[in-house]
Amino acid sequence: MGITRPSSEPKRLSDVIEAIYDGVLDSSLWPKAIEPVRAYVHADSALLRVYGKHWGSVLQSMSTGFDPAFQEAYRLDFIHEDPIVPVLEALPPGKMVILDQELPFSQLQRTRFYQEYMKSQDKRHVLGGPLLRVGDSSVMIGFQRAHDAPAFTLREQQRAQALVPHWVRALKLADRLRREQLHATINETLLGEAAPGLLLFDADGRVVFQNPAAQGLLSRQEQLVMRNQRLSTRNRQLQSWLDTALIVRNRKDRPHAWEGSSARFTNPDQREDLALALLPWRGDVALAHSFTEAVTAGILTPLRPPGSFSVPMIQSLFSLSLGEARLAEALTRTGSLAQAAAELRIQISTARDRLKSVFRKTGFDSQVALVTAILRSPAHLHSAT
Repeated sequence: MGITRPSSEPKRLSDVIEAIYDGVLDSSLWPKAIEPVRAYVHADSALLRVYGKHWGSVLQSMSTGFDPAFQEAYRLDFIHEDPIVPVLEALPPGKMVILDQELPFSQLQRTRFYQEYMKSQDKRHVLGGPLLRVGDSSVMIGFQRAHDAPAFTLREQQRAQALVPHWVRALKLADRLRREQLHATINETLLGEAAPGLLLFDADGRVVFQNPAAQGLLSRQEQLVMRNQRLSTRNRQLQSWLDTALIVRNRKDRPHAWEGSSARFTNPDQREDLALALLPWRGDVALAHSFTEAVTAGILTPLRPPGSFSVPMIQSLFSLSLGEARLAEALTRTGSLAQAAAELRIQISTARDRLKSVFRKTGFDSQVALVTAILRSPAHLHSAT
């Protein structure tokens, strides 16, 4: 009579390996890989955690069979009393062990970690170990069983061990791909911001072309905007300058007086002002063949105060929302959450919520760590304009 497998248990080792590698190209699939791995090792629960320096913080956590509230409690409190991680950290990377063989249960049982964290979740038996170490970070995997369940066997330890090379290779591939994607994003963002914003106007002052840099610059402020294919500003003096310079028939008897002239569009509610310089659009330029109606070129340039940082760069590098990136940029300059909130004209409670979101997305757990990362990033190197 054959053994009936639980429906959640993969039928082949290849199913589990495939689930592990699925996360390489799509990181959102990593959590889904934990469940078939748990079933393959015959555990009640499983988790994969990325620890920061000296196990002082959880940078990332994926689990199955755990109460999310306890996971959060671990991140905030129990991580500092966890006697298991130091034991596993002392092992060579890639070695899976049954915890009772490394840390006697009688010793574990006396700890607050066991009494208030493990026992409260009905966790007793542990199998796991370190997968790899990258810089100051450690990646660990662990499997757990309840108090009334049998201890992990040598066979199950071997099953977990057999998956280690695949976990390590998949994690390294994912890290390499992430780094390459980050470099590509940095290069794309740098090129996009380094390139000037180019606008082409016809004889009536209508915009017939704008490059991506110009689109980005115009979208980030409100003082100079596009309406019905024309540039518009709330400043009457600057609007008069635009109408005179861009509409050919308004240039009157000084057709070349506007050439090379420029104006600054100040944005009191934003950190980035804009300069617009106007030049004649000459036929010997390569793009002229595609825009024969263009007669005027406009060059848009961002103007930032000394010591400011590129908000779009911060947003791109750290995968933040625009509001979160603005807060991070303001924190980098002011060093104070209250000052940053006042500058951005938001409530301090809103600033705190945004900062918590920034911490969750970046893995940092302090303003100092966040600011240090920004200072070392291309957002700082690109800030001088």
